[in-house]
Amino acid sequence: MGAIAGFITVLLVLAQDAGTGEDPPPRIPEQTIGKVAIVGASVSAGFGVVVEVRQEGEPGHAKEMIAMKDVLMAADGEVEVTYLDLSSHLFFSRPREFARSSIDRTLAWKPDLVLAVDFLFWFAFGYREEDSRLDSLRTGLALLDELAATGVPMVIGELPDLEGIRSFVITEGQIPDGTTIREANRIINAWASERDNVGVVPIAGLSESLRQSGELVVGDYEWNREGTKRDLIAADQLHPTFDGLVCLVQAMEVAARDIEAPGGRLPPLDLEVEEVLVRLRARRVAPRRRLRRGGKAGLVISTSRAGPGAGPGPAGNPLVRWRTRPPCVRRGSRAT
Repeated sequence: MGAIAGFITVLLVLAQDAGTGEDPPPRIPEQTIGKVAIVGASVSAGFGVVVEVRQEGEPGHAKEMIAMKDVLMAADGEVEVTYLDLSSHLFFSRPREFARSSIDRTLAWKPDLVLAVDFLFWFAFGYREEDSRLDSLRTGLALLDELAATGVPMVIGELPDLEGIRSFVITEGQIPDGTTIREANRIINAWASERDNVGVVPIAGLSESLRQSGELVVGDYEWNREGTKRDLIAADQLHPTFDGLVCLVQAMEVAARDIEAPGGRLPPLDLEVEEVLVRLRARRVAPRRRLRRGGKAGLVISTSRAGPGAGPGPAGNPLVRWRTRPPCVRRGSRAT
């Protein structure tokens, strides 16, 4: 499954013939992806995800909404990556129009990686007849296929089973029944399996694990070990909390690194939740700048230049209150 920023490495190492006496040819250095496009709805856009931040050198603090792009920028370390964020909180209102626009802009921009983890959600959810939901889902997949056909690595997501939940942001009439969701996820995984450059985040499986035990293992990370429980889903029962958004990015990284496609390599990501929070609060990311080519003029993109050790740590940032046992730890870490 998936890849963040070209990442499936092109390490062309030509082995020297034993006994020739010749020096081996120079090793071509690894490439890291430089351009990541994010397309999708309110989860990617960070609906309701807010953290306290401070501008370095200024007193006080403020609350700032955090999107998926911000988590990636805080985690991608010293490698400069440019993010084109086309996700929208309003995607639900006109999914086909928002989807068409974001696909066209992404095609024009020619990214190294596309993250579309919640792009398909409103093609299956929303007010529509139950027997039309799967046809609508296929419409969304056809749009994604325009990107997949270019060969760009892409990470998409399964759909969560929300049957029976009580939420103040989505009504019962907008939620597919469980049978529809299971068939939708079968279609999504079958579609992805036919494309070497597409990976899938197993959202349905992760949600079920969380529902049954409250604990999760995502790649190198373990969540909610005994004594560290934190909610990954917000009170609206639909969107992730800050911790949940970091967890989702961890799952996307796993999917992205499994994509078997040529290109660059996803830069190392430090996705320990406390470290991401420190970097966000320290605001050690470059300011936004305007896109001058590859898409509509004036489109806002962001460039990360975090650098090793970005973020002052607990001693240098009074807003960071370190938990004695963090909710997310690397497997094998002494923090457990």
